[in-house]
Amino acid sequence: MSRHPNWLLPKIPRRLRSHLHGTVRGPMKIKVLSEIGFDRQKNSERTAQPAIRPHFHPNGWQAPRPCRFSFKIAMATEKQIEANRLNAQKSTGPKTGYPLGPRKANLHVVRLLAMALLVSCCAYCQCTLLNQSTCASVYSGSANPSLTTFLADVEASFQAIDAATASMPQPKIALTAQILPASGAWLSSTMQIFGPAINGYMDLLKTKAGVTIQDVNMWPSVLSSASQYSPGAGDITIPSDCAGGATLGTGVSVPTGTGLNTRCMALTYYDSMFSHAAASGITMRVGFFPNGNTVAACGLSPVPGTFTESQYEHCLIPLIKAAMSRWTTAITAVQVFEEPLDGMATVQVFSIADVGTFIRNSSAAVKAIVPGALVGVAATQADSGYWTDWTTGNVSGAGTPAALDFLVIDLFGGNCDQSGKQYYHETQWFQSKYLGANAGGKPVRVGQSDHPIWCPATGLPQQPYAYLGADDVIWQTSGMQTAWQSTIIKWASAAGIQSFAMFCTLPFFNYTANQSNDNCMSGTYSVLAMSQLSPTDAAAAYKTLGQWPGESIQGKAHLTGRARLGH
Repeated sequence: MSRHPNWLLPKIPRRLRSHLHGTVRGPMKIKVLSEIGFDRQKNSERTAQPAIRPHFHPNGWQAPRPCRFSFKIAMATEKQIEANRLNAQKSTGPKTGYPLGPRKANLHVVRLLAMALLVSCCAYCQCTLLNQSTCASVYSGSANPSLTTFLADVEASFQAIDAATASMPQPKIALTAQILPASGAWLSSTMQIFGPAINGYMDLLKTKAGVTIQDVNMWPSVLSSASQYSPGAGDITIPSDCAGGATLGTGVSVPTGTGLNTRCMALTYYDSMFSHAAASGITMRVGFFPNGNTVAACGLSPVPGTFTESQYEHCLIPLIKAAMSRWTTAITAVQVFEEPLDGMATVQVFSIADVGTFIRNSSAAVKAIVPGALVGVAATQADSGYWTDWTTGNVSGAGTPAALDFLVIDLFGGNCDQSGKQYYHETQWFQSKYLGANAGGKPVRVGQSDHPIWCPATGLPQQPYAYLGADDVIWQTSGMQTAWQSTIIKWASAAGIQSFAMFCTLPFFNYTANQSNDNCMSGTYSVLAMSQLSPTDAAAAYKTLGQWPGESIQGKAHLTGRARLGH
């Protein structure tokens, strides 16, 4: 008699056997790989990552999860053991003949269990990067491209990127991430929710995602309530909105009567953030992106073409100086300008020469207060003309490259049509246009990045236009999020990137099955998620990658938390 119950295999249709999350070879061996991550050691040495804790979904229910089988064995009490012994003495045994009776009775139970597990899991295990059999049933609306096509296209890009970097050196790089609730766009929108969540979010990034260098795009006009804010001649002054027009010294309580959603209150959250970072061993890097309310606070209209570089400079630089004076060396790096023709284009589009002027003057202001602070600027694919000036000074002069210590790529999927290995070609474009000799001898960071967006083929590749947002649970169950992290971080290392940062970091701690509210940049999802944060497999994978063991970043094995072997 065989020691292995391979009798089960003929009972499962062949077409279903191929969809199991694992392998079936010879005697019965089913390895469930779905929600368990593996490192890239050779097969005989693979070890499982810790299981993932359940997490909250803002629509109030748990979304279907990738299949994870867990069996708990409870120890029987002495009374139970004695009762079982007495019952066994009364048993006449199976009614069919020995030895088939006991065996059939036991195997029948196992067969029922296996089939139940298979039925309950196969629907979701078949909409993945490697198998899109049931993807058509995931999304309730009509879409072009379909989810099936999108996942297949993205997987083709991931495999092409992996193949291109497989034989290249991949030195350790720093993995960083955005402190989402502290970012100006979020904090200014719902301060009473995001403000109190900042320190806890930082702790989660450090302990669960392994991120000890953390980034924040600050809300600049908050500094108008700081005692260090001192606009000079010709500068635009923003009045403090603390009660009575008072300003706050470092560590000073908010004056009685100050509103809960004021810039004054936000300043105290930032004070707490920097104090918490120092106490927790977290390195802080900041950017000053002038969202519309900062420009409006300066009396300027946040509409392109309505104000000059000089007006912008006299609005923003006094705020930057106040931040550097208040938090000094706690700020190790400053990004003074971001995405001239992309993010910044919603506020104002400045010429290459004007941006160069702002870079030189803001860099001088930063270094006059904290000489050791590093200064950089960020670009997307649209900003190649600006990038060339930042590295060569061909338009604004040599003073612009000299004012910069580092450059930043904001790397997002630039196209809704991902056919033809589009994402792969975009990474190749960055390598050929922004890196190597085109970096002007400066270190380059990835400052913001998210995985490719599923959006209308002819539409804008931005979260508000996505069919399903970055925080939808499908990107977990399909393996998209963790596969992308692994692929793009390997690419960044091989391409010579100094550090890599996630932008929308909520997938580390939350997913949702609410397809109408799954975007961290719009709707109420981010607000709802703040009160129910719990680490996901994406956080665990990011932490593992950040530890940079050779076997987790190199070699042919490519395991990301879903069954995915080879290139």
